Amino acid sequence: MRYRCVEENQRTEVAVKGLIKLVAVLLVLLLAVVVIVPLVALAGLFIWLKLTEEADDEALDLEADLDAPVESTTI
Repeated sequence: MRYRCVEENQRTEVAVKGLIKLVAVLLVLLLAVVVIVPLVALAGLFIWLKLTEEADDEALDLEADLDAPVESTTI
């Protein structure tokens, strides 16, 4: 009878240790997701900004060309 009690305690300890490891791994994964997802989103926005920045500059150049006075040659 005494041996059964010891075996049950050992099983319980192993189960608790396994549960603690599982919770620790889940917390680390949650922390990684909380940090990595916003960084990836910010990187994507930065890349999008850099790609569209050239298009905006080209559009401004075209507008400046349209505003310039046009010289007409008459004969």
